[in-house]
Amino acid sequence: SNPDATLDSARVASLIEGYQEVRALEDNERLLWPAMLRRAALRTWLGRLGYSHFPQDGELTHAKDHGFTEQLLRYHIAHTKPLG
Repeated sequence: SNPDATLDSARVASLIEGYQEVRALEDNERLLWPAMLRRAALRTWLGRLGYSHFPQDGELTHAKDHGFTEQLLRYHIAHTKPLG
């Protein structure tokens, strides 16, 4: 995604193209693409909120900006276009 939480269309196209070299997307997968993006954004946002409110000590634990992932979720809620 871009810094403003929009999708980078060139990277999305590359991702889908690479995936389809292994297995073609079915119609229902194309239709459910927006729901998958919302689910992934929600999961990431909730995870970062959890770390923010319940921090754990450790060298591998780093606080991350949950504001961006909230913005990403809001973008995917507002833009629900299936893959063409």
